[in-house]
Amino acid sequence: MMRAAAKAAAGPCRPLVIAVTVLTSFSEDAYRAITGTSRTIEAQVLHLARETKAAGLDGVVASPHEIRAVRQACGPDFLIVTPGVRRRMRR
Repeated sequence: MMRAAAKAAAGPCRPLVIAVTVLTSFSEDAYRAITGTSRTIEAQVLHLARETKAAGLDGVVASPHEIRAVRQACGPDFLIVTPGVRRRMRR
């Protein structure tokens, strides 16, 4: 699917194509229960980031907590987009 996305985006005005890794608002236990995986969240993020790079995409959306590990695994030119975090407004 990611390779197909990279191929579909090819052209003279190619947009950046990024993938989403893991919603890290989960606890490790909740993540494992929901996904059925034995990987930690960080291990899964790194696995998905490497798969993304191998598929020819430009980068990933990841938590700020994983930036250093993703950078080490995928190199300096691989894009890492971190979502903004907003405080909850009390009513």
